[in-house]
Amino acid sequence: MGDERVIVLLGILEDAGYLVQLPSMSACGTQASMTARGVSEAERLARVRDSPMERIEFAAVGLIKAAIQTYPECQLSLESFILSDRMFFLGTVLELDAVLRAVALLQKHKLVTVHDGDRGAPPQGITLTTLGIECGSAADISVRDFMSQQQKAKFDLSGSTFNGPSQFGDGNIQHNTYSATPQQLADFAQQVLAAATTMDVTQSQREDIVQDAEALHRESARDEPEQGRLRRALNGLMASLRQVASDQAAQGLVNIGLGLMQ
Repeated sequence: MGDERVIVLLGILEDAGYLVQLPSMSACGTQASMTARGVSEAERLARVRDSPMERIEFAAVGLIKAAIQTYPECQLSLESFILSDRMFFLGTVLELDAVLRAVALLQKHKLVTVHDGDRGAPPQGITLTTLGIECGSAADISVRDFMSQQQKAKFDLSGSTFNGPSQFGDGNIQHNTYSATPQQLADFAQQVLAAATTMDVTQSQREDIVQDAEALHRESARDEPEQGRLRRALNGLMASLRQVASDQAAQGLVNIGLGLMQ
């Protein structure tokens, strides 16, 4: 990366509040120091980078994006995918296992059909199904969000809005008002991530909680958070916490979450 691009990048990071540039006292060039916000964001990205679930999600999204580019055929060779730039994830290269798990996940949820290889060999490729094409046609593709939309939510507040008026329809459905700001939701997600490491829960339950908390933090940190995506992310996290509410820390977080929904 050239010096000019580095300077531009530093400016972008400074504008975002992730670092401050310092006066250079030598001929070594520009110096900078990370802010508390920058350290927090770096730690978040490190968690995302090292999360098996996030790596599989990234691979799944990449497979859908690559296949939709061949529309209307919507077919993809796994060999071409593995040799493409879509294997790069936050400065690392995806493992083959993550790609194969992503293929299995997409097949399980009927987003793709798989072209099997010889007996015992990995799959050769995929073709998007009608559902897969629908997922790939979204402006902002998220396999996780799309799959959850296809299933009945365990914790359904689908009529809720943020900072909007309460409404009551003829079907006796209350449309709850969320007073929480995206920053408050991001802070809540951070609380959950910090507490998840010590909760008395199974490893599978812990992974679900961490995944849902990371999803809420990711949606809250967007430049222009979408109300619907924030709502779904918070609902998903609350559902995971309610399942382990026998844990004292989890119950406390459920109470905090309910406060954010008022």
